[in-house]
Amino acid sequence: MNLLLYGVYMDVIKTADIIYFSGTGGTAKVALALEKELIKNNITVNTYELKGEFKEEIQGDLLIILFPVYAANAPKSIDEWVKAAAFGKGKKSAVISVSGGGEMIFNTACRLSTIKSLAKNGYDVFYEEMFVMPTNCLMANSDELNAMLLNVLPQKAHKAVRQIITGNLHTKKPLIIDRLITKVMLIEKYASKLFGKHLTANDDCNGCSLCADNCPRNNIIMKNQKPVFNGSCVICLKCIYSCPQKAIMSKYIKSFIIKEGFNINAIEEKAKSIKNYQPAKEAAKGFLYKGVRKYLEIEGY
Repeated sequence: MNLLLYGVYMDVIKTADIIYFSGTGGTAKVALALEKELIKNNITVNTYELKGEFKEEIQGDLLIILFPVYAANAPKSIDEWVKAAAFGKGKKSAVISVSGGGEMIFNTACRLSTIKSLAKNGYDVFYEEMFVMPTNCLMANSDELNAMLLNVLPQKAHKAVRQIITGNLHTKKPLIIDRLITKVMLIEKYASKLFGKHLTANDDCNGCSLCADNCPRNNIIMKNQKPVFNGSCVICLKCIYSCPQKAIMSKYIKSFIIKEGFNINAIEEKAKSIKNYQPAKEAAKGFLYKGVRKYLEIEGY
């Protein structure tokens, strides 16, 4: 049956659109991995990052929505795009989330609102999945665990694309409590405005404007060679982690930010030197890593 479906869907899916939001780069890595796998299957891919520009009209046979989990939900940029997107007319769609904790309590309903909004707007959402990438908040992973997650990414992308193009119905049932948690955590979308407005740059700032140039929400402008932070922040942390001078400071939830910083490209480079891995149950111990552990074990670690 799968082979028949594979043939049918390969005839139907000739082009695909990937719409994604990424703050510190983990989701961008996933988008690239998915794009490569689709191209290997002779599918033309148009990839759009929600970064300042707004791409409302899409033309592909398949739509993939991809986003990092922010407070058990999709980030505001995804909400805005889905709300304004042209009517789907039954277009096949997939929703893929990315987190540092994996599929576990708090996160299992993170895609629900996006899926419901797409369905309401005429899209046929037949696939959903969670990818796990190195975490950029609260506490840093070990180098080994980061290497494992990056090493398994191509394999995970291959499996996801195979499931998508064969047309397999792949949906998940969120925990009842997580349905409630996602609604409660919507407060974060309002709190993020407060967070953004109370970011400051200390005297180490040299006015390079890197933060303003690269903010995916256009939340930062330069005045008198200093960044001014406004109310469109979604707490992606890109400005804080990418500042060369480490000059951007947060007034609130300071414990949320990894003191050592976060650079996905540096993590990826370091991962190349790690060749031997412990079993996932050793590399990802404890309750907080339950989702990560399960994710790696499914992929053979």
